[in-house]
Amino acid sequence: MSRDIKDLSSTAFGYVIGYLLPGLFALYVVSIWYMPIKVAFNAFVMASSTTGIFFLVILGALIVGLELMAFRWVLFDCIFLRRLKLNDDEFKSLTSSEHAIAFQIVVNEHYRYHQFWGGLTICIPFFFFGIAYSMQAPRGGLTLFGIVCVALLVEVVTACAAIHAYTRYILRARSILSGEQTNG
Repeated sequence: MSRDIKDLSSTAFGYVIGYLLPGLFALYVVSIWYMPIKVAFNAFVMASSTTGIFFLVILGALIVGLELMAFRWVLFDCIFLRRLKLNDDEFKSLTSSEHAIAFQIVVNEHYRYHQFWGGLTICIPFFFFGIAYSMQAPRGGLTLFGIVCVALLVEVVTACAAIHAYTRYILRARSILSGEQTNG
């Protein structure tokens, strides 16, 4: 019974990482540009927020997170990393419960992080562009050039993390699906 609870909590945590957090960040980015979302988002983060606002923001974040994953899929799976896909034949060994459990662990430990970083890779340019757009005058020495430099650095590091997590997912998944033993 405790293994089932651990598996459920690990899977739930993976969904939070893969869908909810990128969706929340994307909603925040949209709030920079669209005042009604900003009002709702500000009410969400205030201590006086209602249960209804909480559920609306969480539901909105999940919807946006799921939609964001479609863009992440096109960008990474179909364009950048299209040669690293698992094929249908590789999934045939998932009939074994041992392979299926090991594969689920790999999904939670690598693919969900790829989803997180891949989703953020899509949102980061809009976030920094929103900061630059809303900036009336340089604040505390932060210039437009500084914002662009930080944005590029954050974007490159986040994209590299997404690519690395996806690559680790594919390598470990292939090892499990082919029946090889791995040590981490």
